[in-house]
Amino acid sequence: HEGLLSRAPAGKLPAKKVRPVLLLQAGTRDTLVLISERGRAAALPVHSLPELENPEEGIPVRNLSAFDADAKIAAAVSVPPDLSRAPAEGAEPGGYLLLGSQLGMVKRVALPDLPGPAAQTFPVMGLSDDDFLGWARLTAGQDDVVLVTAGGMAIRFRESEVRPMGLPAGGVLGIKMNRDDDWVVGLEVARPEHDLLLLADNGQAKRVPFKDFPTQGRYGMGVVAWKLPGNAALVGAAGGGPEDRLVALTSGGRAVHHKLGDSPVRARASRGAALLALGPGERAQNLIPALARPVAAAAPQKTKAAKKERATKKPVTAPRKRG
Repeated sequence: HEGLLSRAPAGKLPAKKVRPVLLLQAGTRDTLVLISERGRAAALPVHSLPELENPEEGIPVRNLSAFDADAKIAAAVSVPPDLSRAPAEGAEPGGYLLLGSQLGMVKRVALPDLPGPAAQTFPVMGLSDDDFLGWARLTAGQDDVVLVTAGGMAIRFRESEVRPMGLPAGGVLGIKMNRDDDWVVGLEVARPEHDLLLLADNGQAKRVPFKDFPTQGRYGMGVVAWKLPGNAALVGAAGGGPEDRLVALTSGGRAVHHKLGDSPVRARASRGAALLALGPGERAQNLIPALARPVAAAAPQKTKAAKKERATKKPVTAPRKRG
């Protein structure tokens, strides 16, 4: 929150007194793409970041990039070098950058279209004056996306419904809000083996399997992810497995570390359970997942010609042995 940036050995989360904005795994050969809430980005080589035990001794982002002192970093991804290479002619990109805003806009950019480390910032998503970028995730091209709103609604759709766009372009609407005072609080990629953790401002949370969210068309109203009690509202959503780690931030200035598996698995229609012990007047404010470095997305993509050739080939079977 103080605008400081650093790296630490793998698996080492910051001390509990530190209130992180972003936590993600990276390799030293990766490119770190930092994205501001206004949709501008800066690319930095991960190996150039200071390695420190204490994040509070980190270097200001403005000293490591062309961002000015007023820029607020809202999202980041770590891009492995094999995903940023330009594909062969007729081949699909190795991955995509998926972006989401608080008003439900989504955008997809092919990773090879991103500039490498440079001295200047560049646009990644055009936004209206009343909207702010909130999330960035890497996708493989065939993933499903889930958007979650403060009012407890969620929609799941295929990322292919969001065509890749150029860097200055705005996005397309991902979810239709059924209330004027609703907004998006989370964007995640739906992995079949993972759950979606939902956190409410009253400190309650629950895990819902991604399979419980039906795949629909983009820009629908979605389904009820949590019928919230009273005046409660969701403040965050994070996908992952039981051992994946996250940090919940509170209005009292606390950073509470948890594993995703600390919350019970419940159906969409079920209640949650207390995850945070809040003081008088204290509310949960945000949920920061420790994002894993992409692995599945790095698998080589088949060219369109190769896919067509494979589809027309007859299967070859080995002769059966006698006796």
